[in-house]
Amino acid sequence: MAFDFNSYLSPFTWRYGSDEMRFLWSEVHKRSLWREVWAALAQAESDYGLVTPEQVQHLRARVREIDVERALEIEAQIHHDLMAELKAYAEQAPDAKRILHLGATSADIEDIAQEVFIRIFRFIKKYRGEASFESWVYKIVLNYCRSYARRRSMLNRIFFVPVEREEDEKSVDIIGDQPQPDANPMMLVENRRIADDILGELRRLPPIYKDILIMREVNELSYEEIAEILGISIGTVKSRISRARSIIRDKVKL
Repeated sequence: MAFDFNSYLSPFTWRYGSDEMRFLWSEVHKRSLWREVWAALAQAESDYGLVTPEQVQHLRARVREIDVERALEIEAQIHHDLMAELKAYAEQAPDAKRILHLGATSADIEDIAQEVFIRIFRFIKKYRGEASFESWVYKIVLNYCRSYARRRSMLNRIFFVPVEREEDEKSVDIIGDQPQPDANPMMLVENRRIADDILGELRRLPPIYKDILIMREVNELSYEEIAEILGISIGTVKSRISRARSIIRDKVKL
């Protein structure tokens, strides 16, 4: 898509902006930053054993392989620029397709990318060239995503309580990550034990069940959202979630 002076152009693009500034505000850089966030979130989840190092490496290897034309083709169908980029990324990294977008919503990705962009701008003068610029940026992204994962208390500070529910609902309740002042200490200990047991069994699930259960139980994605991300039918989503829940119930004795 070419632009000339018959179309609106920001003065910061054609008159005042440096080459570096134009790149920072470009579509390619924006999409690269989204990918950096997805890869860093996968790395943060790898710290907990929920994503394999191989999957993280697969994502990292394709962070810079931006194909704007392909993403725009997908966007024309689904009308969502970030999810279109996610799908284009997944096409390039099929081995990691199932774990993309775990632990965050689309709004989260955009918020994280914006915060990282501000940090890059703020600390750019501290870049000394001792490592590649890409490695320096990724370190900023990874540190922020690890802090984000801790703040979300996605894994290490949540308490689970088993509940009896319909099969199409969640099989555990996620209680607030900070105990209530009047909470029963024995109940808190039991909740912590159950949480540890569930997370232990979750890590041991085959990826085909583990990834989809995280999407449903932790990220609280709908069946439709999971089906769209994984490219499978809603019936298959329900079947795999049901099987994953059954495995964990049997192991943890919920």
